[in-house]
Amino acid sequence: MDTLARIASFASREAISTLMQANHFLYHEGPKILLRDVVVLQNHADVLLFLQFMRAEKGTRSRYLAGLAIAPPEKKEEDPMQEETAQMLTQFLITSSFDRLMTLRFEDPEAKITRYPDLLAACKTLSGIECFTLESCDWSLYPPPFPKVRKLTISWSDYRSLSPYIHAFPNLRHLELNDTFDEDDERRPEALAPYRQVNQADQCRQGSWSLDELSADVADVYVSGLACRVGHLFLGMHNETFEMLENVISDICPSRLSLFVFDRVGVFDKALGMPGVLVRSGGKELIALRLEVRISPDDRDLDIPRALEHLCASICELPLKSLILAFDCYGLPQWRGGLKMSTSSTSKPPPCCVGRYLQEVNLEMLGLRILETVATLQEVTLSIKGHHIREDDEVVITRPEVLQ
Repeated sequence: MDTLARIASFASREAISTLMQANHFLYHEGPKILLRDVVVLQNHADVLLFLQFMRAEKGTRSRYLAGLAIAPPEKKEEDPMQEETAQMLTQFLITSSFDRLMTLRFEDPEAKITRYPDLLAACKTLSGIECFTLESCDWSLYPPPFPKVRKLTISWSDYRSLSPYIHAFPNLRHLELNDTFDEDDERRPEALAPYRQVNQADQCRQGSWSLDELSADVADVYVSGLACRVGHLFLGMHNETFEMLENVISDICPSRLSLFVFDRVGVFDKALGMPGVLVRSGGKELIALRLEVRISPDDRDLDIPRALEHLCASICELPLKSLILAFDCYGLPQWRGGLKMSTSSTSKPPPCCVGRYLQEVNLEMLGLRILETVATLQEVTLSIKGHHIREDDEVVITRPEVLQ
């Protein structure tokens, strides 16, 4: 008997079914193995065979059923569940004893529950269920409740699916996502990927919006899986990766992008930073770019002229007409070589490499060089703020032919 049990534990489901017909011991032990995985019922014939199997041995096999899934037929020619078989399944669920049934899954649940309401009532009697999954919910069965809403802000939400909002506000034009993630480790791509995949699948089935404006952190847009048309995309970037940013820009293809980067190392890296992101993500529709960078203390020795060369080279292939580039110096250290600045001190320590460049650079001349380098640009705006020596400064350079 031990040998037969060991053989059955390694055998395929088909082999166990065959062995059950040839051996009395396996006829009794086989169902324990077959029913420990989720049983999937997809059509009329599946239900009939399942009920026939479960009624054997005076209906005691129901004690071994661990999970049940009710799904649509894989092939159109297969008969779906019928009224008669649905009632038979309902009675089985109500009258049987389930010691191990903890998982229940419905695919296309609205259609089944609408067509067979008694089946839902039967499911409510299954008190041992610990995992109840509804897949492929058909929102089209319900009319849009708020068709006139044009602007929506979602703040501090633990529910990271946009599907209900897309259904509820079909004509939305302005969307803002705020503070979905509290901790930095929640912004890791591997932590966000499952939510992103679910959102992408939902939008493939149900559709999405066409937005005039979207404002959010990179992580919020990444996890939303949005791939709809967006006129102006406002993004804040903290500890998210540039790979996530690249995915977001590739998915949305905005015509205007405003990106605010906070203390992020490698913003101007040719391959991994913004230059590489703009090249790889396409940006074929990008006509306006605003890049505001709070320079990280770890980037204090950045070669800005070379960084700007990389940035200009990346946007030369884009249809960009407007560029706004802002340097935020509040994050830069105000000491050097152990000498810390004092508000009462008359002598100021030598600034770091970035600080020195931004102290001395002629923004007007720099803007003219950028216009000369990028032929499509009509206007360049450059600004510096938060520098501990230089006052806040901003210049706007416009091509002469645009002014005429």
